[in-house]
Amino acid sequence: MVSVIARYFSDHEIEKAEGIVQETILEAIQQWRRIGVPNNPRVWMYQRAQNLSLNTLRREKNFHEMLLEDTAETASLIEFDFSEESILDEQLHMMFACCDQSLPEQTQIVLLLKLLCGLSVGQIAEAFDTKTEIIDHRLHRGREKLQENGFQLQDAEDYLQQQPNVLKCLHLLFDASYRPGIKDKVLQPLLSDAAIQLVKILIDHPFIVDKGSSHSLLSLMYLNLARNNDRFDELSNILIDRKNRDRKLWNPTLIQMGLEQLTSAVEFNTISPYLIQACISAEHCTAPDFSTIKWSAIMDLYDQLIFLVDEPTHRMNRAVALAMTNQLDEAIEELALLSQTSTLSDHPQLHATLAMLYEGDHDYQMAMHHYKMAYNQPLSAIDQKFVQQQLKKLQINC
Repeated sequence: MVSVIARYFSDHEIEKAEGIVQETILEAIQQWRRIGVPNNPRVWMYQRAQNLSLNTLRREKNFHEMLLEDTAETASLIEFDFSEESILDEQLHMMFACCDQSLPEQTQIVLLLKLLCGLSVGQIAEAFDTKTEIIDHRLHRGREKLQENGFQLQDAEDYLQQQPNVLKCLHLLFDASYRPGIKDKVLQPLLSDAAIQLVKILIDHPFIVDKGSSHSLLSLMYLNLARNNDRFDELSNILIDRKNRDRKLWNPTLIQMGLEQLTSAVEFNTISPYLIQACISAEHCTAPDFSTIKWSAIMDLYDQLIFLVDEPTHRMNRAVALAMTNQLDEAIEELALLSQTSTLSDHPQLHATLAMLYEGDHDYQMAMHHYKMAYNQPLSAIDQKFVQQQLKKLQINC
């Protein structure tokens, strides 16, 4: 709704549009409590937002001057376009404007969550484990940039050039829903659903030419989300290792949706990092149990992924696959080198992975060393408990 309303204000004054949407929601809550929810709540919301927008415009100093001008623009101010096509257009436009590459990635995601997904500042702060003041600052800078740019995307070519960065932001947004330290459990599905809905806009809109990458990312989201229910132990809330994951808790409907999106992605014949990652996730989802996972195929997929995007996290995950193909020493060697030469040198996940591999090699002293290295890095309370549990278990073996 913010994206649709913002276009009717000069210089796309985002905060005015946000204020109107907040007032619309407040009025809806108050009125619907008294007289009940209308037959078509969506139409009611947009009509009320239109009335509030017109009232705001009438208060503008130049509004009467604009009424004197017999132009199409003036008519559009009076007859707001809330058609499905217009809403989809404005959502797409706002999404790409928020993902301006001149803004820091975190600011881009904050703008998406606030302007397109309607999350509060408090919810966004919790999602990124930071203070509300920092989120407010990012929003302020982001809004300034949006108004400075004036929403300059013009045609399909502009969207095509910026699409990779938009997909990257949506992937990061989805990954934020996995952060184990989020206390508000309602927030996690809100974040993942927000990312999914935004990717669907890319798939549905005719301006987006590269549908293959969008289908691939949506497939990856569905397949990863399908396996999310067993990531935490019900009693201790401690992260569960991969071997002990309960596949009965996985969502078969989401797995099927992910596989269907993967089939659609392959039909477009577009090779992207998201396509390869979706294929990796599909290998995990379709294996009957942990022992039947095709680790050699997964390792080959990681080789292709690294060829496209050589990132330390991909190399770390490839080393795990290498270890599962009975090449444990080589895997440990690769991770040890990675810990010395990459940006992951102080990353707790790298040290925890090395610790698990050393444990598999019965080198309990080195396993304890790397678990301690992981523990000394910033960790959520849940991850701290997991590492403590592993250390206690190793102390028995030592």
